[in-house]
Amino acid sequence: MKVTTSKLLIVFLVTIILLYTSFIASIHPIRASKLSYKVTTSDITIVSPDFEIHISKTGGISTYLFSGMQVMNVGLLIHPHGGGWYFTTTYGTILKDPVIEQFEGGIKVTTFARWDDPTHDMYFDVTMEHYVYETGAVIVSILIQTWKDTPSIGYACKIFQLPPNIFNGSSVVGYYGGSVSFKTTIPTKKTWSIARGYSQILIITQRSISIVYVNLDPIMLVTMNWPSKIEVKTEFTKNFPVYKGQEIKLMFLFWMHDKGEDFNKRLVQLFTKLSDAVAKIEQGKTAFKVSSARASLVQAEKTIPEAINAIAMANLDKAEELVNNVYNLARRGYLTEVRVRTSIYILIPLAISVVLLVWAKIRWTGGLIKMRTKR
Repeated sequence: MKVTTSKLLIVFLVTIILLYTSFIASIHPIRASKLSYKVTTSDITIVSPDFEIHISKTGGISTYLFSGMQVMNVGLLIHPHGGGWYFTTTYGTILKDPVIEQFEGGIKVTTFARWDDPTHDMYFDVTMEHYVYETGAVIVSILIQTWKDTPSIGYACKIFQLPPNIFNGSSVVGYYGGSVSFKTTIPTKKTWSIARGYSQILIITQRSISIVYVNLDPIMLVTMNWPSKIEVKTEFTKNFPVYKGQEIKLMFLFWMHDKGEDFNKRLVQLFTKLSDAVAKIEQGKTAFKVSSARASLVQAEKTIPEAINAIAMANLDKAEELVNNVYNLARRGYLTEVRVRTSIYILIPLAISVVLLVWAKIRWTGGLIKMRTKR
């Protein structure tokens, strides 16, 4: 399956990351009543009656605890040539204290870290925004900015780790474009390669607990390996900002819950339809010339972050309404553009051609009649 990464980066990152963050910022700050937090020397711990999430001050979720299950190092993993394997949760220098803000239904934690490693030529800043919802959903937005040439990146990926003793035997399903792209079961014995394939939505289920991982950017080639811990990785090495002044934005949703299989199916349907709508919007931005068609795209685009927010709050009925609205507005824009262009480039020229043919026939026939009369 071929993915045009550079084009998709524009499609998803502009529309989803920027719009989502601005939408959350526009919500009137209010205390997230079900969540509390405390700041330690190394992390920010967010606690609810159902889960506990530790956000590292250098960025990423160091530990996510839910119903006796544990996930670790939800963030980035970077490997320079000739160096080791470095997690955002444990590596980097804290540039400034994390910023903690509350919004309706959740807490936002922004971390700021600098990677300054002359030994391995790594020079970049990592800013991570963690939107933790009362439902347990976490949306992570990442900005990597290179402040000095960083030529030695051998491998870079989004990652999370699972303890084998908890998650062996779990079912794994990857979805791409609404269809199953791969399906497997985590083995009970250590195996290096577990799964590989393109995945917008990855769902891992162990008994009644599900992990939902959604790529909200176009970096979607997922691999699952088992070195010491079970690792789920989404590589973006080729897109890493190597030269000074370059940057990349990434975004994903991570969620542990016990809401059941039907809830997961609805999530797959919603994110698939939203993804299709976003692609139509971005295609239309460059292709559409009709003002009314472009206006439909603008309306659709404004609804995207509200739809994502409704999903993360587990209000799937509202989310479905919003996603349908986004999709229908995008489709309306497309149909309007097609109708107007058809009129301009096909129907109107066709009508003119018919008129000219009729006129020519009348004129030509009239001429023949006159010639016959003279005889």
